[in-house]
Amino acid sequence: MTKRINKTWTFLWVILVLVLSTENAFAYLDLGTGTYLFQMIVSGFLTMIFAIKVYWNNLISFFKRLLKK
Repeated sequence: MTKRINKTWTFLWVILVLVLSTENAFAYLDLGTGTYLFQMIVSGFLTMIFAIKVYWNNLISFFKRLLKK
């Protein structure tokens, strides 16, 4: 177990060093990036609504059981 923890910490330290030791990338955001982010936010919101719709009866019964106690 401790070997696994040590490997995990070593991996995290390596990632941290690599992230912190980078130089400026001089990158820019493309014009389509805003549209893409907007689509991701809207699709995530619609996915949450769909999931709630599909599992609505399960949610209602869960809260009814929770409030009965």
